[in-house]
Amino acid sequence: MPLVMDKYFSNGWVTRTSGSGAVTITDGVLNSTGSGTDTAMKDYWLPVTPGQVVEFSCLARNNGDEARIAIDNIDYAGNFANLDWINVTASEFRRYRLRCVVPYDSSYGWVRVVLGKWGSMSVSHDADYTDPVVAVSNGFGTTSVIALGLIRLQSGTVDLHPTFRSYNIDSVSFNGTYTVTVTLKTPCYASMRPLVFVSSTPDSCYIPQAGSFSAGDPTAFIVKWTDGAAVINVSAVTSLYAFVKVEL
Repeated sequence: MPLVMDKYFSNGWVTRTSGSGAVTITDGVLNSTGSGTDTAMKDYWLPVTPGQVVEFSCLARNNGDEARIAIDNIDYAGNFANLDWINVTASEFRRYRLRCVVPYDSSYGWVRVVLGKWGSMSVSHDADYTDPVVAVSNGFGTTSVIALGLIRLQSGTVDLHPTFRSYNIDSVSFNGTYTVTVTLKTPCYASMRPLVFVSSTPDSCYIPQAGSFSAGDPTAFIVKWTDGAAVINVSAVTSLYAFVKVEL
């Protein structure tokens, strides 16, 4: 599934520099320069699940000793494992491609695409990158579920139903009147907001609704119930459920 990526290396792209390393963007072309243990790179993060295929391509040229493109499997704390990388060798713009699969046993919730020079590359670096394209697929051409679960609210106490499948939900909490807050284990950036779906069970006459999505760390959203006319106080409801699915 091709994803919207800012081709001007702004929204969603993170700049990382150290020492004399520098990155500049001119007319949609990213230039990174540095030497020694300098850092001069841009990276772009995507939430993923094990088994997904990540494909990235861009036009790039090498104006110095060494230039690279990499894809890492990473968590929000910065722990990572490299999935693949390629050395840019052409002195004129040429399209380079990387394709990798998120490992089935991965505990990291993200991949990041890295363009430029990181500190361990002790080389003279000068490179240009443009026209980045990224796609994430799960082999079936459908959307990717990044979190799911069944919320159970019983007389003011909330949890995830233990006998139903749940994934990537860190916690659920109830404010005592109207609102259940759902917090995800894997943060989502504001530039890559997923879609949140909630539904009820046949034995309930109340309708769950999701909203107030908050990106960053932590990533959270709220669930409230209505009777079709207004939001209701659910603190005294004996038993109430809501299926939650978060898709990208």
